[in-house]
Amino acid sequence: MLKQKQEREKGDADCAQSRLQSITGLPVLNVDTEVEMLASELISKNAVPENSLEDAVHIAVASVSIIDFIVTWNFKHINNPFMKQQIRAVINNQGYSMPVICSPEELLEANDE
Repeated sequence: MLKQKQEREKGDADCAQSRLQSITGLPVLNVDTEVEMLASELISKNAVPENSLEDAVHIAVASVSIIDFIVTWNFKHINNPFMKQQIRAVINNQGYSMPVICSPEELLEANDE
């Protein structure tokens, strides 16, 4: 399903290298058929734009893997109140729980309380 360059490897080469180093040793969540089907459903129901497959996979893998939070600065396709409402409907209709989607700042602010 994901044949393009991984998002972590895109952009400035030095920044990409820094990102790769910072995630070394972290567990990798599985992108299996279940994740692919949920990602496809997110796109087919227009909860995530068709040209944002990686975003749909991020959301699907977190939902299928029962991850509590998706922390992102992507306010266009993920951490957007209108998109989150559509994403939640698809996730819940498919029998999964919706992870909390927030920015790093929102997570840190909530943690400080």
